[in-house]
Amino acid sequence: VWIKDLDGVYRACTPAFEALFAVSDVVGRTDAELLPGDLASAFEADHRAVATSGEPSRCLQAVPDLVRGGIRHLEIARSPMRDDSGALIGVVACARDITAQGALANRHWDTETRFHQLFEQIDSVSVQGYDRHRKVIYWNPASAVLYGYSAAEARGRQLEDLIIPAFMREAVIAGVDAWVHGGPAIPASELTLKRADGSPVHVFSSHVMLRGPDGEPQMYCVDIDLSDRRGAEERIRKLSLAVEQSPVSILITDLAGDIEYVNEAAVQISGYPREQLLGRNPRILSSGLTPPATFQALWAALVRGEEWRGELINRRRDGSLYTEQVVFATF
Repeated sequence: VWIKDLDGVYRACTPAFEALFAVSDVVGRTDAELLPGDLASAFEADHRAVATSGEPSRCLQAVPDLVRGGIRHLEIARSPMRDDSGALIGVVACARDITAQGALANRHWDTETRFHQLFEQIDSVSVQGYDRHRKVIYWNPASAVLYGYSAAEARGRQLEDLIIPAFMREAVIAGVDAWVHGGPAIPASELTLKRADGSPVHVFSSHVMLRGPDGEPQMYCVDIDLSDRRGAEERIRKLSLAVEQSPVSILITDLAGDIEYVNEAAVQISGYPREQLLGRNPRILSSGLTPPATFQALWAALVRGEEWRGELINRRRDGSLYTEQVVFATF
């Protein structure tokens, strides 16, 4: 058992704590002064999560056996301490050594470790893990790139404080809490979340609820960055708008030569309603007065994959003739 104040300074501990970690003169010191680097960082993050949120936490922690060598597995529970007025003054933690349960603990730990190692190597998919209270327990390198928080900055913080826009906050909290308690799963969907700098990021997010080595629920989120696709869609939208509003008549056909698209200028110039042009061959506009040599040159250029420019004499719906300077191209 050990007690730390809100700054992470040890205020008390039992002899069992000193024996397990091969330390002495604990009171008045911090994790960084007592424990090996990675273990100190993990203890600091877990302490900070409870000290910040005021909510208890529970986890399975692998720690080096500093006396006999090897690894020991601890089940650690941390709870907030409050004074008579209810003010948060520190965190009390107790650890149960479950190494004797050996095979089961090792299997769970090995599975979770390999699971995390897999996603450490994937740089295109963001994966985050959260405990039942929505605190970060895992944050892969792709998440750091996508959202702008390092793993050290994210660990122990709340999901809704990191990447959830304000207008989604209450719905996310309610949805996760309901799922943890047996409610409906959160469906995969496209979401606009936020980065550390406050800028929006568009992702496809899917979610799964797993059981951790301690049997507690853990929610993992798998996010794929859709920013490039969203940018491409926006460019296409702008191009489409420019085409539709162009004063130049534009027709697009499929490989069979049937019209798939006409812009408003083509409708106005030809006099045909859009629905009478779509699905028809452009010959509907032919007057029969364009010289055959013109069409021969046109098709020869298109077969070679080249652009063709020339002049066609066409006929409007009302029978009147008009001459167009045209450009044909394949894509």
